[in-house]
Amino acid sequence: MRISKKILACVLAALMVIAMMPFTVLAADATVSTGDAFRSAISSASSGDTITIGDDITLSTTNIQIFSKTLTIDLNGHTANITSSNNNGTFYLNGSNLTITDSSANKDGSMIITGSGSNAGIGFNLSSSVLTIESGNVTAVNPTSSGWFAKGINAVYIGSGSTFNMTGGSLTASNATNSGGAPYAVYLTGGTANISGGSIIMDDHDTYGWSEDHLVYKSSGTANITGGKFKSPKALDYSGVSSKLSSAYSLAPADEDGFRAVVKNVAKIGNKGYATLDAAVSAAKEGDTITLIDNVDTSVAHYGKYEFYYYDISGVTLDLNGYTLTERTYSIAFIGENGTIKNGTINCVPDADSRYYFAIGCDMDANPMQKTENIVLEDLVINAGIHVSQCSKVVAKDCDVTGRNYYAVWGDPAGELTIEGGNYSSVDGKALFGTLSDPYDDSYISVKSGNFNVPNGKKLVLEPGSKYVAPQNVTVTGGFYHYDNGNVYAVLERNLGTNCSQNMETGEVIKGEPNNGANITVADEISQNVYIDADFYGQDSYATVVYNHASNASEEADFRTETVQLKDLDQFTDASSAYDGARMLQVIQAPAQSTEPITVKVYETQADAEAGTNVVDTIEYSVYNYCKKIIDEYEGEKAEELKDLAKATLDYAAAAQKYFSYNEANMATKDAAGDYYADVANVNLSSVTGITSRPSEIKNVTVVVKSDLEINLLSKTPVAVNSFSWDATSGGSRFDVNAIDEPNGDWYVINIKGIEPANMDSTITITTNGVPIELTANSIMKIMANSSNANMATLAKAMYLYGQAADAYFG
Repeated sequence: MRISKKILACVLAALMVIAMMPFTVLAADATVSTGDAFRSAISSASSGDTITIGDDITLSTTNIQIFSKTLTIDLNGHTANITSSNNNGTFYLNGSNLTITDSSANKDGSMIITGSGSNAGIGFNLSSSVLTIESGNVTAVNPTSSGWFAKGINAVYIGSGSTFNMTGGSLTASNATNSGGAPYAVYLTGGTANISGGSIIMDDHDTYGWSEDHLVYKSSGTANITGGKFKSPKALDYSGVSSKLSSAYSLAPADEDGFRAVVKNVAKIGNKGYATLDAAVSAAKEGDTITLIDNVDTSVAHYGKYEFYYYDISGVTLDLNGYTLTERTYSIAFIGENGTIKNGTINCVPDADSRYYFAIGCDMDANPMQKTENIVLEDLVINAGIHVSQCSKVVAKDCDVTGRNYYAVWGDPAGELTIEGGNYSSVDGKALFGTLSDPYDDSYISVKSGNFNVPNGKKLVLEPGSKYVAPQNVTVTGGFYHYDNGNVYAVLERNLGTNCSQNMETGEVIKGEPNNGANITVADEISQNVYIDADFYGQDSYATVVYNHASNASEEADFRTETVQLKDLDQFTDASSAYDGARMLQVIQAPAQSTEPITVKVYETQADAEAGTNVVDTIEYSVYNYCKKIIDEYEGEKAEELKDLAKATLDYAAAAQKYFSYNEANMATKDAAGDYYADVANVNLSSVTGITSRPSEIKNVTVVVKSDLEINLLSKTPVAVNSFSWDATSGGSRFDVNAIDEPNGDWYVINIKGIEPANMDSTITITTNGVPIELTANSIMKIMANSSNANMATLAKAMYLYGQAADAYFG
């Protein structure tokens, strides 16, 4: 295509005119050094541009509007002084995203926004926009007191659908005069403020005592405060900041410059969080649990050699919740009564002489009224030694303790530590345990269980080195002991508790078995005798005894508990018995009660016995268990005869249970249901002699089921007993016959009692005022065995076999 010279000349002329016009449009990512250039750069910039301030600038404007753009303003270490009088704010953002940052090394650039008109009350007005302050210092100032908005200033006004992010730098709302309303640094009306860093400051000279939280004020919307620090001349203004923190964050106390930082909480009580362990302990009440929600380091805050900071955990549980508590030696000590520390790790920073320890209790010289008792350490990893201070009583349960340039456990005078499980070692060549004494009090360590690694070539307990060392006060009653190289460590004899020995193959300390036992005495009724080794448990120990106090199966069961001190029980004396010197309990039972247990529990103190806590040992016996043990295990003299007697005793007891319908769910038979030891049902009594003679007045007979048989002969008229005898060759001390003159209902009674089982086949002769009576107990059994009542017949046969077995054993 050809262009005419005339047209070409016109185009060139137009271009020359354009070239001679002033150039005011800036390129993307421009650097500006004047206020006008700054305003023009914002107006002409494309979305995504960065505008860098190259020198201090001053700008007076109605306002700066940013529509539908994403921009960054880099203060670059310079100051931008901007004065505005527009009611919509100095910066009005609509549908835009603005970031303020500072790329200078010191990041000390500033943007100072000053309102000059009566309605210039907003620094940044956000409408469906996002403002982010990353670094640099932004200040909104109200220099006058005229007009409503001029009474205060909103540094950042966040409208509905808008977001303010602050990750660094500072934001200040300032009233430059001593009158007028209070400023607001952040004012929310339906938007969101996310504050995770930087500083927000209210510099208010107002004298009217405004009550709102001027740092972050919310009429509606959401404030998420997870970091940063705040400064206000009014203490009440911080309450609003605190109310906008989640339970995971708190405001720290003011620093020396007056700033209160938002810090992540380290502990909570219920749903309330605390920034420091100190604050949580101070707020805790008896019964509360303080739960860590982060690691806690107290090693710097309270450090001062020999000047302890005391945490009183009386009645409180400190649950480390799997986190770590770090403290400094000669700095922190836990004190109080009935407190628990559990479930986590404790680290110690050493003091000047490199000593590590975790302290429980206080210096009694400095705090003579402070009592520390019943502090429990449970499931802790303690990377230091445990120092039990003066007059403190501590229990360590299942803790892993490593002594580092210190003993695994050290006890001060009158301190007491009980170890119940866990692992204990030392990595610096010291003994595991060390104790102190003074002229009045010794320290005590009681080791009940656990695993203990003793440094090679060292002792379990620090050897005597001066008058202050008292290693004899470590008592070992359990646990496993080895050197670091795996060899068994021999626990010193003086440190073994009473009745203890040591397995030299494993290092286990073995608590000796108490010489407890029981037997039964078959007299008028069955007496069960329980023998308790009081020397083993200690004569001052207590026992509770639970058994059926009703000794007649026809009565309703009456299980009750008795509490007794061992030394108050009768002492059994029989030089030929293995239980000579033991304390004895005796319980009377009817045959039908033979499966009912007698339960004895041993306790160290009366309080434990009454509360049923801290049981030392449980001893449970019954006639059934005693007889079963004979049947299953006895191999001594006349073993078969004794086993037959034990079986017959249980058959007799089971038959009584069936007859009286008593405790049939727990039968004394060998299968606890109905399978008798002997073939009771098929016993043949044909060889038993019947009643040889009796007066015609004797019309009926009854039997009282006891261990010693009791027979009642019944008559409608009185029958005199002139004399009686029987042909038993041994026993018989309990045998007696009496005529009972007063009728029992319609019957007069001749009572024959004390018929021992071995004498059931002995002839009893009773002279009366008429025909004499001659019978045997077995003759009565023969009559009963023919009863139409199957249970009575079985009972009679079982009683007969019981007597036969007793006769065979006792001869």
